[in-house]
Parts: sequence; structure tokens; C-alpha cells
Amino acid sequence: MNSKNRARIRMVISAAAFGTIPLFVRALSLTSSEIALYRAVIATMLIGSCLMFSHEKTAFSVIKKELPLLLFSGVAIGFNWILLFEAYRY
Repeated sequence: MNSKNRARIRMVISAAAFGTIPLFVRALSLTSSEIALYRAVIATMLIGSCLMFSHEKTAFSVIKKELPLLLFSGVAIGFNWILLFEAYRY
């Protein structure tokens, strides 16, 4: 399978996964902030696992310069998720 077909398959899987989020949000009896927290924790574990298995090393000195922006971005996306999940419930 060539790289173009792999990219298309990944895009379809991604779209299907994101498209099912409202179904799960409406079925769960958790608050929107709890869902956002669990989603962030699971994503952190999955990304961390992928980085561990890929053996890719990133020096903290490279990240340190961008740390305030990364933290702000994390807070912003968390707030966005909370509002998004509330909109799904509505």
C-alpha cells in the first residue's frame, strides 16, 4: 500500500472517531469537564506510549522555550472541549 492510500485510510479513521464523539458524550453520565479531563489523560497516555515505542528523544531544552505557549494551548483546548461537550448535550 502506498503512502497516499495510508494517509487516506488514516484520515477516514480519524473522521469516524471524531464523528462518534457526540454519541459517547450524550450517553455518558459525566460532566463535560470530567469527560474533557479523561480524554486528556487518555490522550497523554497514548501519545506517551507512541513516543516511548518510537524511541524518539526530545531534549527538554527544546521544549522549555515554548513551555508557556504549550501550557496556554493546553488550557485553551481543555476549555474548548468543555464547551463543545456542553453543546453536544444541548
